[in-house]
Amino acid sequence: MSEAAVLLPDNDLEALVRSIELETGLCFPEVHHDTIIKAAREHCSQLGLASGDYAKIFHTNSEEKARFLDDIMIGETYFFRDEKHFSALLHYVLPQVLRHGGPAKLWSVTCASGEEALSLMAMAVHVQQSLGCGSDLQLLATDINRKALDFFRQGHFGMGSFRTDGRQWHPLLDTIGGFSGDQWLCHPEILASIDIRQLNILSGRLPEAAVDLIFFRNTLLYMKPEHKSRIVDRLVSVLKPGGFLFLASPEIPTVRHPGLKIMEREGTFFFMREEAGPAAASRKPASAKSAGDPPMRLRSEKRNIATGSAAAASAEVLIQRSGRQRRQKGQIVSRNDIRAGLEQAALLLLAVDGASQPATAAVTDCESTAAGQVAASLVDIVKAIRENRFSRAEQLLESFETFASENFVSTFLRGLLLKHQGRSLEAMEQWESARLYEGGFWPASFYLALEYHQRAPERAGELLQECRKMLIAGKSSEQYLALLDGFDMEYYRHMVDRMVEKLAL
Repeated sequence: MSEAAVLLPDNDLEALVRSIELETGLCFPEVHHDTIIKAAREHCSQLGLASGDYAKIFHTNSEEKARFLDDIMIGETYFFRDEKHFSALLHYVLPQVLRHGGPAKLWSVTCASGEEALSLMAMAVHVQQSLGCGSDLQLLATDINRKALDFFRQGHFGMGSFRTDGRQWHPLLDTIGGFSGDQWLCHPEILASIDIRQLNILSGRLPEAAVDLIFFRNTLLYMKPEHKSRIVDRLVSVLKPGGFLFLASPEIPTVRHPGLKIMEREGTFFFMREEAGPAAASRKPASAKSAGDPPMRLRSEKRNIATGSAAAASAEVLIQRSGRQRRQKGQIVSRNDIRAGLEQAALLLLAVDGASQPATAAVTDCESTAAGQVAASLVDIVKAIRENRFSRAEQLLESFETFASENFVSTFLRGLLLKHQGRSLEAMEQWESARLYEGGFWPASFYLALEYHQRAPERAGELLQECRKMLIAGKSSEQYLALLDGFDMEYYRHMVDRMVEKLAL
């Protein structure tokens, strides 16, 4: 038995984990229990306590509770994380926020060491300069972790804060800071203008003034439904009518709130608080180019998707509507073409894999139709991914989306490509988007459940139950097999049943 196990038996660990959940709303999966055990062991040693007494101290000593939470909170962050969010800010959200008059109030709810908050500030300053408007920027940055906030207040960031994701926006940081050696330093006047506070979002005191834009990403993933609902209610209570709420892509499908309408711009999803009465007419939608194009060095290969508005609150209804309305210049296929192309792709892959002549004959000259063109493209993409030809797969995906736009199939396959490259979190975001694009798309739910199995078992369980219902549909679900690994429907039903049984759902 390890030293950690001796000093923190299972019953004590369970009590402590439960106490943390009640305090913060966060459910720590088993993979993070070693972090909790190590911190508890160190704190017990410092306080001269037996391990069995620690959960009680956590409950009754507010300073010790804060110290312990500082040590166990994991704050993975970097500049311009989830770069599509910042495209939506540039072209749609911030032009509206900055033009409505009065101070623009932005809030990074779980800012960790500050990279997200500073990314918001840099983008807001850029849009402000592009529009030539004089709106006062007010940025609130909060987190429960005092150590992370102390690091933020220093304003010094190393190269670990810069990743490939978000790279196109890195030049915007020049407006609020600059490099000194291998450290990026935020300008003191910018740092001083940011209101940095400790806050427990589950129970702490919320901002008194209504907020125009809230970023709260990668936290709801680790919460049970009752805590999610409570926190979303709290956030909506301080969000202005017509204001915007950004969550991480995997979190979007888990949120339903009557005051929120789901939106899509620049290939990403976010929420807008419904406007009430005459106020709705006072703020007109801004043009996608109202903030001006980004500088030449910031231009990206983002697709110019024209998305229709959707009045429905549910993600599924939004996608059904916007999917019909989205038409990229030169697009030649419909959603029905894509579905028909999936069926033809299954036959093509049978032929490629050496199946019977009837299968080969069935797909002869299929590229003469739109569905056939979809099928041929999908076969090439799937083969490239299976053969680990990742650059080729990326090229084929880009080519496919030039005539089919971004859709549930291309988004799913992009996730599969990222997964094969070891980029699981990015893959999960793509699969969540695929679920939004197409109701009943069980492969996305299945792959997400595999990823969540260890990270967030409760979320995995929700997805597996959802997947099981869709697989019961039988034949109607078989069209998706062309995208997968060559197994039949019975295999996937068996896998889902086994995982459900393992989670004891």
